[in-house]
Amino acid sequence: MDYNIKEHGDWLEKQAADYINTNIPAYELIWKSLIGHKGNGQMATMQNLNDSAARTRVDFAQHHYTILESLYFMQLMADDENKIKTIISFEQYRIVINQIMSFQAYSGRLRDNIGECFFLIAPKEEAEKAIKKLEEFYNERHIYIHGRKVPFSIDADNIFKIALVKRSTISSTGFGKDMPWESISDKEMNYLTDTFNKSLTELKPLVQGLLSNLYQFVNKFIHKSGGKLIFGYSANLESPISSSINPAPSASAYFPDINSSGGNYLS
Repeated sequence: MDYNIKEHGDWLEKQAADYINTNIPAYELIWKSLIGHKGNGQMATMQNLNDSAARTRVDFAQHHYTILESLYFMQLMADDENKIKTIISFEQYRIVINQIMSFQAYSGRLRDNIGECFFLIAPKEEAEKAIKKLEEFYNERHIYIHGRKVPFSIDADNIFKIALVKRSTISSTGFGKDMPWESISDKEMNYLTDTFNKSLTELKPLVQGLLSNLYQFVNKFIHKSGGKLIFGYSANLESPISSSINPAPSASAYFPDINSSGGNYLS
């Protein structure tokens, strides 16, 4: 029997199963070939791996899972922002600013973890190409996270707008890291929902393409290591959400079942 995310993923993966199928199906191809899930927050057993290959598999799976969480949570933020909301109190303003900063932080984490997946199992030049494809989003994130506050406005209907942000240093429009707020004109202000949706519309096919490319290196890794993924899922096991606690891998004894002291790995 083969693993599939909708039936055998952890909480996040099951919740995001339709999103994965629609937007980043290569995520599941990688997951069902190399990772799997026992049903208790542990990745599936993979036989015939030496210690080095087992360690690489664990590291890869953690970065791979983080890619999904980052992109999917960005989507949830965009979906939340698509519900028309007015900003008429400090508390509402505080929430929307936190959404913006979290969205950009997830964007940076997405790029970094895609790069780490490539660095683990693909040639260095492939990893560098993958990172470069996401560099504009990383530059945008850098302005939000490390520069002065990105200017905003609230329109006559109390709807939040934010400045267009430069994605490269050579861009002639948009807000940059060292620019003063007054340098931005009204024409360079966008509704926040449009800003989020534009980023995701561009990001989703990019991530899918990168994961599709990564999938071929996953297959090479499995073939070279001689690994064999073993199906063994139980919906009745405890801890259906992936944990950050990770026991050291062994070629002969992989991930012991969850115990009363706090559990194990991730998906």
